[in-house]
Order: sequence, then C-alpha cells, then structure tokens
Amino acid sequence: MRIMTQRYKKARNLLLGFCFLAVGILPSGTSGALSPGNVRDAHFLSTHAKSGDLSKLTSDKPGAASSSSAGEVFGAVISTGRLPTNPFVIVPADDLYADSALYYLDFYRSVLSDLLEISLDTVVTVYVADSDEEFFRWAGSSIPDWGAAVAVADRGVIVIKSPKYMQTGKSMRELLGHELTHIMLNRAAGGRWLPRWIHEGLSMHVSGEWNIGQDILVARAAWTKNLIQLNRLESLSEFNGAQASLAYTESYMAVASLMKRGDRYILADILDLYRRNDDFHRSFRVIVGTDYVEWTTSWYERTSMQYHLLLFIFDSKIFWFLLSLLFILLYLYKRRQNREIKRRWRKEERIGPPDDQYKQYYDGYYDEENQV
Repeated sequence: MRIMTQRYKKARNLLLGFCFLAVGILPSGTSGALSPGNVRDAHFLSTHAKSGDLSKLTSDKPGAASSSSAGEVFGAVISTGRLPTNPFVIVPADDLYADSALYYLDFYRSVLSDLLEISLDTVVTVYVADSDEEFFRWAGSSIPDWGAAVAVADRGVIVIKSPKYMQTGKSMRELLGHELTHIMLNRAAGGRWLPRWIHEGLSMHVSGEWNIGQDILVARAAWTKNLIQLNRLESLSEFNGAQASLAYTESYMAVASLMKRGDRYILADILDLYRRNDDFHRSFRVIVGTDYVEWTTSWYERTSMQYHLLLFIFDSKIFWFLLSLLFILLYLYKRRQNREIKRRWRKEERIGPPDDQYKQYYDGYYDEENQV
C-alpha cells in the first residue's frame, strides 16, 4: 500500500507539473528536491543569532590539525593581501565529506560570482557537526529545531549537520550551496539588510532545492488562504516546520518571478545600486521599475489567484474522485458505443441477410469452398 501511495504521488506530481507548465505557473529552472512534508531545511542566520552562542565558533575548533589548517589560510590572506585559490576551510579537516565539500563550495562560488557579479573576498569556514549537541554548540541555541545548516554571514562561517550521522532530508551539496549563497549575498549587499525572501529564494534557486510537489504545498495554502505575505518572512526563524517549508517555497517562486520578469542579472543590478546609494527600496524601484511594496503585494495576489483553482483539481481526495469519475464515464461511453454497433449490425442483417454470392468467386482446385 505504501509503494502504491508513493507511485501515486509521483504520478500526480508529474501530471500537475505538466498542467502548471501549460498555464505558465511553474517557475523556471526547477530542479533538485525538497519534500514539502520534510522541512529540515537550511537556515540563514545573521543578526538573529545570539552573539554569545556564536562566539564559540572561533573558540571551539575541534582538533589541532583543524586549527592549524584554518591558520594557514588566514595567514595566506594576511601575507599576500589576497585570497588563495580555494578560500575554504573544513573543520575537521579530515572529515569524510571534506573533499566533496571543498568541491561543491568552489563550484557554487563560481556560479554566484557570475550571477551576482562579485568575487568572494573572505575566507569561509565550514564546521561539520557529528551530532545535534555539536551543531547547536557551534551554531547557537537560537537555531530552530528544523534547521540543518546555518550561515553566519558577517563572519563567513557555515555550520552544517553531517549527513553521515544525521538525516537532514537534504544533500550536503544543497546545504552548502544554500548557505554559501547567504554569505555572498551579504557581501554583495555590503553587509546591509536584504529582504529575507531574496536571501532564501536565491539560495534555493542556486542550490537547486525544488521539485514539482512544492506547487501542491502552495496551492493548498492558497486554497485555505494561508499564503504568507513576503514581508512576514522576516520572522522566519520563529516559524514551525510546515510554515518554514511554505516560506522557502514562496521565496523561491518570488525570486524566480523577479528574475523571469527582467533577466538573470537583475539582482546583481539591484545590489550594485544598493551598495552605492544605501537605499534598497529606491534601488529596487529604479531597476525593476515598480515600487517594492507594490511588487510584493501584486506577486502575492497573482500567486493566490493562479493556484486557487488548481488545488481544487489536484488535491489528493478530489483527484481520486475525479479520476474514478472519469473511468466510470469512459466505461459508460464504451458500453453505449458497443450497443450502438450491435444495434446497427442487427439492422443490417434484417435488411440484407447473408447469401451464397461468395460462390461466384470459387476459383480452381486449391480454393476450397469450405475455406472461403
């Protein structure tokens, strides 16, 4: 039964995706995976964290080898005045996932440098926690229990739960791409405030945390009038798991809508002007051509309207009902069609019953009469 349910969900999500594509709702660039019901998502932290908790990030470095590794990188920055080729430090350095983490971080650095038109100008240290206790000891007690990773943007620090010991529902690749995006967005804004939905939406866009099933989550929220206004996402740290999942999904869709409306470098243009005039709302209005509050309100209303009808069709209970009704109608139509064919045959037999005219085609010894 469980296998059938999983197959049904996959088939339903695929069918729903085609329908969304047909009406132009599905955001562009959808890839990756994020289960709506499993919201142990990555989490961004800057001013929300307690400084007392985060101070341990620089003092509780496990192992002498790890500390010396970090010291070598920082030493290179001080002595040469520029970053080394791969400005990332993994703590502990001998972690099972260290090499993979360095590869993913360097890959996402290249992607973000192109997308935001900036270069990473700081060393990023990644702490891989082997237990929940270690994770909260490094990241701080203010992290929600659904958090799988955290970025301390102004310090260039990422704390991540090790996939070896803890099931996060997300791959290390997704988590590292998500958190590095927070850090580079913070650098691109010059350390200034940015709307939370831009942080989370771009992080999901870059790391590929999306699947078609998330549309169902948004559709249900639209149907029940529980969509979250983008300005409310500033309190994301206080949301429960289900609310956080919806918030991340909405953030992704809003960023996808913004980039689709302009071009993929529209955020780079906004951030470039923001660094120069220190006014985000003015920068947004100049580049996008619409007032920020007006744009977010319009996006909310448009999304609610687009998804409202689709949930009615693709909700699990309604879907099964409509599918069953469709099969019943097809069965009745087929029976009627068969009855019509048989009625026509009987009518033809009454008008002209079969005779022995075929015998005129009897042709030769090998044409057996009983086989004609």
